[in-house]
Amino acid sequence: MLINKYILNESIIKDPVWDISSMIINIKTTGFSTNYSSIYMIGILYYDSHISSYVIEQWFREKDNDSYEMLYEFNKKLLVFPNLIHYNGHLFDMTFINTHMSIYNIKCNLYSEIDLFSLIRPIKKILSLSNLKLTTVSDFFNKSLSNDNTISDLTKIYTQYMNDKDISLVYLLFAHHKKDLSNILTLFKNIPLFTFISNIKSMSIPISLTSSQIKADEYHCTFNIEYDGSFILKNNLFMLKLKNSVANMQIQIKHQKLKFFFPHINEYYYLPSEGYAVHKSIGRYISKDDRIPANKTNCYKEKEDYFLPIPKHIILPFHFYKTSYSDEIVYISIEELIKNDGFSLYIKKLIASL
Repeated sequence: MLINKYILNESIIKDPVWDISSMIINIKTTGFSTNYSSIYMIGILYYDSHISSYVIEQWFREKDNDSYEMLYEFNKKLLVFPNLIHYNGHLFDMTFINTHMSIYNIKCNLYSEIDLFSLIRPIKKILSLSNLKLTTVSDFFNKSLSNDNTISDLTKIYTQYMNDKDISLVYLLFAHHKKDLSNILTLFKNIPLFTFISNIKSMSIPISLTSSQIKADEYHCTFNIEYDGSFILKNNLFMLKLKNSVANMQIQIKHQKLKFFFPHINEYYYLPSEGYAVHKSIGRYISKDDRIPANKTNCYKEKEDYFLPIPKHIILPFHFYKTSYSDEIVYISIEELIKNDGFSLYIKKLIASL
């Protein structure tokens, strides 16, 4: 078994999730089947308080009987670092390790898990990630740690080493694996952001506006948040800038005449000459020549105002206005929000729609 140790130039994480008993784990295998594939490398990353640095330790399967030794060494580390951090390790890394430990009659020591994959998957769309591969996600947060080799590339390199015993191939695998472990550390440092976004999505955080104003064609507001990092969330409706526990939000305003579509269209007449609908209790007094039964596309009244956008599937206790009946984006009158003190609720719902 070949062993490699590397000291990272990283400052210790000041987040309470990390403690001295935490350890990042990542493995490399010859395939995806726990029954037919082998683990050829186990890598861990932990904080060594004696040297005040993060340490990467890697064990490489140089020959078949190295498998037991790798698993044994990892199991010993679990006694010191039982709090595991990984990326999809619940389904992959630890499933492989537990399966192969059972083959060698090694009783796995107790551990707890933080699976970063499970934290990021619910917010994939918000982060505009094309996929959830470790390299894709980590590249989003730190491009300098991007990695291009796929599992098939690495497996070919390992196979080539087993045939040629070219030691330079091992160091190529070590280098790639070190990047994966560093990538997981990068993602771990963003747990407060993942938690914040998830809480926004679930509407479990309070939003109390500290400022609110209209500037030209934009609505601007600020509110305090429990996230002291820096990040920008945006879509086609708004931009949310997070920095030093303060959120600054900008929303495009629409200033024009929009339509409010009445429900229960069978209760309305449309007046072609006027361009709007009226309830039948009023319309019955209008000449039959000047009214027609309303349908879903013309059963509306118009209002000119300043409006803010919201996706139509969001439920809010306000009137929704549209440019046409089939619009996916609807609008709320700023006047109505002011009258009903509804800005905080609107902001919370808008962010949750990400």
